[in-house]
Amino acid sequence: MKHFHWLVILLISLITSIFSFFFVHFTSDNVMLFTATRFFQSYWMSKGVFPFFSPNMYAGIPYAFDMGLPNFHPFNLLFLIPYPYSYAIFVGCLTLLFLSGFYKLFHHFSEDRTYSLFLTFVLFFSGSGFIRLANPTVYATVAHMGWFAYFLLKLHKGLKKDWFFAILTGILLTFSGQIPIVIFGYILGLIICVFGKVPWKKVAIYYGVLFILTSWYFILSIPLNITSTRMTTSGLYQSVGNLHPLHIIAYLFPYMFGELRSGSRWFMDIPYQTYLPILSVLFGLIVMWKSSLKIKALFIILFL
Repeated sequence: MKHFHWLVILLISLITSIFSFFFVHFTSDNVMLFTATRFFQSYWMSKGVFPFFSPNMYAGIPYAFDMGLPNFHPFNLLFLIPYPYSYAIFVGCLTLLFLSGFYKLFHHFSEDRTYSLFLTFVLFFSGSGFIRLANPTVYATVAHMGWFAYFLLKLHKGLKKDWFFAILTGILLTFSGQIPIVIFGYILGLIICVFGKVPWKKVAIYYGVLFILTSWYFILSIPLNITSTRMTTSGLYQSVGNLHPLHIIAYLFPYMFGELRSGSRWFMDIPYQTYLPILSVLFGLIVMWKSSLKIKALFIILFL
């Protein structure tokens, strides 16, 4: 029965990969941000060059230390394979990472493997999982959070191999995509450490080591982030007036309702981005009805 659960995870990952071979949802973020930059980077990497500058946007901009892109993540090597095989394999690997990581995380708190797998799929078909393929820069980051949190829990034992994998998953999470979502992952790890009763001294040492190892990435990204159009327009927007209440709701529940537009109405570029997450939450609450308070709280936090 143990191997059956892993076979299901592999099967769903394969199905998602095949699905992505035939269908790519070309949202603006996917076309202009993710897929185009992966092709750009893989083109130059195939020639033995790592691009620090992109001449293709505006009159040319710094490229390597854009914290909205996974430019230093090893999965970029997959795009050396011709498209669409590269994109399909990439999605399959991310899905396997997502499902296996959260399955291990749920199983850490529950001895029932089937129950843990069930919760994993409810989470996967929520706003945090499958439908985020419309913007892989977000999906890629969320996919790392399961293993990241799981190995943080393993720090309780303090074995050298647990520290190694915790640091490795932390670095991969940092380089996985959009930095605001990465920060959500850091916060999620801290919250789960509370549930797992990991000593705060070990947690503090871990995050200190992780930030030291990745500090070069943050420091070298500062000039690009300060001068980015998103930062400058955000500054102008803040001077216009107070935040609309719906913006605050969208900040607190970033995966639940999709994207907020014009400060007054919900905007869905995919209709099921609203309905599928809500149905998944309701279904998840039914599944968790007889579970412990710790499992219920953890599951709700992951959805938020």
